[in-house]
Amino acid sequence: MEIWDDEGDELTTSKTHEEREWTRISETFHNDGYREGITTGKESALQQGFDDGFNDIGVPIGKEIGILRGIVTGLLHFVNSPSSGIDGQILPTIKILYRRIH
Repeated sequence: MEIWDDEGDELTTSKTHEEREWTRISETFHNDGYREGITTGKESALQQGFDDGFNDIGVPIGKEIGILRGIVTGLLHFVNSPSSGIDGQILPTIKILYRRIH
């Protein structure tokens, strides 16, 4: 009867080892999946935030600044031309504005 008892112990020990291995593998996959999910979620939220800010703020402001730069550059060239007939007192103000936006 001891022979059968020994085999029973081996099966119990083997099963316990298999259960421990299964638990370890399951936890590893669970933890890896959790980390990947968190990383993907952060990347997605970060990209969405960038896209929203770029579309709602960056592009409109950039367009307006580009228009302003064009107007000031045109004014500077116009005021500097001899045929403008503009009093030279405005030239320093336009030059300051030009330097600030370029």
